[in-house]
Amino acid sequence: MSSRPKAQLNVIARGILIHPDLVNLWKQIGYYEICNDVNDLVMQGELLILFPPTPASDWSRPSIEMVISRPAELINLGFSLKDNVIIDALHMFEHRLNEIGDILWDAFLAIRSGENVYSLAFKFFREAFKPERNLKKDDLLNFLKSKFGYHEQLNKESELLCRVIRNNINDKAKIPIEELNKFAHPDSIISIFDEKTHSRNFLERSDGIDN
Repeated sequence: MSSRPKAQLNVIARGILIHPDLVNLWKQIGYYEICNDVNDLVMQGELLILFPPTPASDWSRPSIEMVISRPAELINLGFSLKDNVIIDALHMFEHRLNEIGDILWDAFLAIRSGENVYSLAFKFFREAFKPERNLKKDDLLNFLKSKFGYHEQLNKESELLCRVIRNNINDKAKIPIEELNKFAHPDSIISIFDEKTHSRNFLERSDGIDN
């Protein structure tokens, strides 16, 4: 994490969004960590330029080519479309997913096209369920479920996925080992996370009653 003040990082990120070549200039003077320091701010800022929160009257939805090419230009400079950036973006635009969700999703998958569907499903759901995200609505999770619910069965990665999830999920709502052994399809990931959500909500309600 950068030791620079957040306000300074915001200024740097805005400068890069206006003049991306500033990245190379900063690297030339020794600021090699620039992409890491402002990665999320820059990538989210680019998406907000493409999809402004309050669009002007003459705004038109950008093409899929533009939504791919603009982040790709930043990636070529050293930035990264990380899991948290993708989920943060979908969460940020949660109320507009019906309008722009598909184009965002198609662009994200095009940029991350080298990854296996199991890997993406696990990473995205894990990111969405992080406690600090504190989801208040189900729109984001429902969107993810709709996108991972149509793939044909892929058995190749199931054993690895079970092991990874078993080692990584750490929550009040424990997932039984026998449930993890059912993994053979992205739909199974969805059903397990559904049960995880219901269990978590029940425990939260129970905690409220006890208090």
